[in-house]
Amino acid sequence: RQSRFLSSRFAIFFPLLVMETATLHKTSDVLANRHPFFDRTFNPLSPTPTQVAVAYGERRIVKLNDLLKCGEVRPEARVEALNHLMGQLSSQEAKLRTVSEGTCAACTALLSDDTPRVRALAARVLSSLCLVLQGRAEASKAGALPLLAAMLTDPYAQARQGAAEALHSISDATDGTEMITDSPGCIEAICDAIGMPSLERPLVGTLCNLTRLLRATEAIIERGPVPRLLELAERHVAGPIATTALSALWNMMQCAKGKAACVACNGVPRLCVLVRDALPAMPAPAASWEPFPDLGLEPVARLDPGLSDTALQVQS
Repeated sequence: RQSRFLSSRFAIFFPLLVMETATLHKTSDVLANRHPFFDRTFNPLSPTPTQVAVAYGERRIVKLNDLLKCGEVRPEARVEALNHLMGQLSSQEAKLRTVSEGTCAACTALLSDDTPRVRALAARVLSSLCLVLQGRAEASKAGALPLLAAMLTDPYAQARQGAAEALHSISDATDGTEMITDSPGCIEAICDAIGMPSLERPLVGTLCNLTRLLRATEAIIERGPVPRLLELAERHVAGPIATTALSALWNMMQCAKGKAACVACNGVPRLCVLVRDALPAMPAPAASWEPFPDLGLEPVARLDPGLSDTALQVQS
């Protein structure tokens, strides 16, 4: 009895199943049968230009990278994709995976985009990726350094800030310092833009990193940033910008050209004033004086050798 009941039930629904199969599609593993309304060239892994969605697992970075490379993506969607990509770069493993997918070349191409926010976000993505060795190598290979240097004069403030931070990230490592030194026009652009208020911190840090390399130091001194570094140190007394600017000056003073440039802009008395203002609790100098007739400077008090290590370092 139960068998006859099931048979009757199946006989009722069988025509419906046949109609569904005939009117819709057959359920199979063939892509054309599973998606009959898509074009035959449809690829489920290809990005959709009108939609930005975050994938999961191994596809999350690959999909965003494909969206950046797609030329049909709208500027708003590209901005959204760059924002999503920035959120995925919190670990070193994610940075390496992103670099392996060719994102450095894609972001380098976006540095010349017509949309200001796209340029700014592309520079920030490069700033994050250049914290690893492979990212710096790929960015340099893609020609990102001259474009970042040119962006320091971009009319969009956030684009200038992103470019300055990217150059700072590259210069944090010795190999990045050599890349910037060997890139035509980079040192000149950095020295010329150091006076911009919004770029002081990253560019002064970049100059401080570059002065670790002797040939970079000589090129920087020839561009004449010593007076501007002194002005920044005087403007931000005892602050992080002043500390970084004085560190860059200290590196420049290791060669004869740096000493001559400092003396030429009346740097020695100005540095003495900075010592006085930056270390107000420093003991009073001794009564002995030492003139400098060969430099044409006023006599400067010699500091007591019994000072703290910090004071002796500033004295040197």
